Amino acid sequence: MVGRPDIKAFLSRVKASNISIAITNEILGPTRAAFCVPCTLSDGVRRIIEHVIIHYSNGMITRQVDVEAWD
Repeated sequence: MVGRPDIKAFLSRVKASNISIAITNEILGPTRAAFCVPCTLSDGVRRIIEHVIIHYSNGMITRQVDVEAWD
């Protein structure tokens, strides 16, 4: 995704879906942040766990690294 329109469209699709999603274990620093995004899919059984590290400068995300595990 690049830019606000892409992010907005993605978040609209997530909101409309029947997925349980949260943000946990947040760590914030002056130039980086990290957090976990656990999700349970609509069947209530399958899960996705994503760990995210974002780098930012001047209030803008400059880099994002995601690692996902699907169950």
